[in-house]
Formats: sequence, structure tokens, C-alpha cells
Amino acid sequence: MTTLTVGFRLGNDTISRQVTVLVTAAGVLHRAHGLYGKPARLSRPAPSYALTTRTSAFEGETPLARPLADLRQYHASYTKKGYARALIPPGVARLDV
Repeated sequence: MTTLTVGFRLGNDTISRQVTVLVTAAGVLHRAHGLYGKPARLSRPAPSYALTTRTSAFEGETPLARPLADLRQYHASYTKKGYARALIPPGVARLDV
């Protein structure tokens, strides 16, 4: 089984930390962060509100809209925090699961 993902990995050389953020085709946002060379600490996956909330406010909304907007916000906020080194530049990948 394969899934399409969109994401990035940024690094901060002054504090030797990295962060990885990605969105799967199902509309779930995943984050991981930690020191260079060490296993990353995973954050709880954040499913799209369109998948978890059954109200008319989200009717017809694609499950990818909000997670992709959050992905852009995470990239901007981590860049402002000094994570300027692109370890894996923003892109799309097909992963075998």
C-alpha cells in the first residue's frame, strides 16, 4: 500500500535540532522533532477537522485543506525560530506503508 505525503524537514544548526512535518493523503498532519542524530520525538497525529467533525460547517470541505494550511504555518513559524537549514526541502513523496 502506498500513500502520498507532502512535507519538509528543517534544521537549526545553532541548537542542533531538527523538525519534520508532513501531511498524508488522508488529511492527517504528523510532526516529529529532536536532536540531530537521535531518534525523534513524535507528536500525536492531528487528523483534519473535516474527517473528525460531522457538522454542516465542514460539509463539502476536502480533508486536505486545513492540514495543508497548517503545514505552511508550521514552515513559517519554524523558519522564524531559526530552523533555516533545509534538511529535506518541501516536496511531495510517495511512501510504501
